[in-house]
Amino acid sequence: MRTLTRAESTLVINAGAETRGAIDPATIPLRTIAAIRGAMWTVRGPWQYGPRPGQPSNITALEYLYSYGDPYDSRAPGGAFNLNDEQASMLLKYCSYGYTHMCIGPVTAQSYRAHYPDFFFNTPASFESFLDWLQCFWDHGLCPIVFLHPDNWTLDQTKALYEPLIRNNARAQRLMRCIVPAGWEPAYYNWSSQTWASYMQWGHDILPNALILLHTVPDVDAPGGTDENGDDNGKGNDTVWARVCPTIHGWLNQSSAFAYPNEIGDPNHPEKTNYDNWVDLFNKDCSYSYYNRFHHGYAGWPTNSLWGDEPIYLYSGEFCSYWNYHDNRPYEEGVGWGDRSISVGADGYLDSGACVVPERSDTRAREAPTVPPPSWDTTAAINTTKFYPTHLMRGIRSGSLLPR
Repeated sequence: MRTLTRAESTLVINAGAETRGAIDPATIPLRTIAAIRGAMWTVRGPWQYGPRPGQPSNITALEYLYSYGDPYDSRAPGGAFNLNDEQASMLLKYCSYGYTHMCIGPVTAQSYRAHYPDFFFNTPASFESFLDWLQCFWDHGLCPIVFLHPDNWTLDQTKALYEPLIRNNARAQRLMRCIVPAGWEPAYYNWSSQTWASYMQWGHDILPNALILLHTVPDVDAPGGTDENGDDNGKGNDTVWARVCPTIHGWLNQSSAFAYPNEIGDPNHPEKTNYDNWVDLFNKDCSYSYYNRFHHGYAGWPTNSLWGDEPIYLYSGEFCSYWNYHDNRPYEEGVGWGDRSISVGADGYLDSGACVVPERSDTRAREAPTVPPPSWDTTAAINTTKFYPTHLMRGIRSGSLLPR
């Protein structure tokens, strides 16, 4: 396998991006889509909506790009195919860092902290406008990662919303190539692994050509728990993952380590900071890492996936956006974290980074990333800088205690 250069990996998705409607996502290999490089809520810019409106430190949240113009009339000024200056500047700023992926969804809007206007795309007509926005992102060199499940909805409600919009919609099949069926943060330990698997199976059934991803709340080691569909208590994380792994291509891991990176969060390893423990999640040289669990079956974890007889893709999915958004932590800090995760074994990042993400071979043998780690000075700065206190996200805990 040859590792693509930064420019080459961007051009794979970005080719012809200046021609409106020119990109046909159906022609892009799933392996290319799976090499995720994104910055959820970390790129800065003086946009009119967000946590710091009009300030250079405000956040570039591309999932709300339609809020800055006309969400429904794609040919009107500010529409998906006739962007206004602010929308074009947001895309230009985000893409200038070499990112190839972004987040959007669900179609029920759910504006974050009332910082953005609410718009809904849950009717056949408005959903076509939503697809126009997906085409807009593809045309600008970005793969939209679509989060489907609205918060607090059931699977039956989610199906009822999307089935009429997607099932026989050829355009949706073409444009929705990367999805998170269960949405953003649907459950902590109050969904059973059977429920998680059911969401993923449904997502693959309705969009069989899409990359199927799992996203979890911070610091959970496995998507399991107890509900009316099953009880995973006492069965072990290996059993939980054995049910879920065959239904997904990858896991967008979320962590709260960024809140207090220099504190000792795991009593099993008093010599390591929260940052050190976060790196170890992806580290192929750490025996108990997620990497070695999924790649080599440590502690009995499964090594198969929706890809077949190969491990799921393990992403440093979300780790710094919350603190960039609310506490204005430095953008560069998150970039260092994203790059470090790739250097030790992660398959991509969705929350900042600067390095190229190697595209995994389609053979069974996993080829370790060849991206060099950050400089020692950068790593030392990350580990020694004492950041000011931050507010933890609702519902998260201080550290993930994996069974050793």
